[in-house]
Amino acid sequence: MPLKIENEIRDSLATVYFIYPEQVRMAKDALFSITEDEFLAMYDFKELKKAGLYGINWRTKKDKLEKELRINFQALRTFFNKVSQSDDCIIFYVV
Repeated sequence: MPLKIENEIRDSLATVYFIYPEQVRMAKDALFSITEDEFLAMYDFKELKKAGLYGINWRTKKDKLEKELRINFQALRTFFNKVSQSDDCIIFYVV
């Protein structure tokens, strides 16, 4: 679900993003439309390691990353499911 200009508030200190209840439901539906294995397939361990993203370095094992991704995938599903049931917005910022 792409964010649009309507999904941000800018000031001199930061840009805050938010998604409306309908967008929360769309994101939840997208998360529940894929399996854990499909989610994992979106992450290329070698490329992430090369770029040094997500705290991955030369000592990081692929199995450890996959375990963390599985935990995060389930947490995302739980979070978006809960928020979609309460008909709330999600507010966040990227550091």
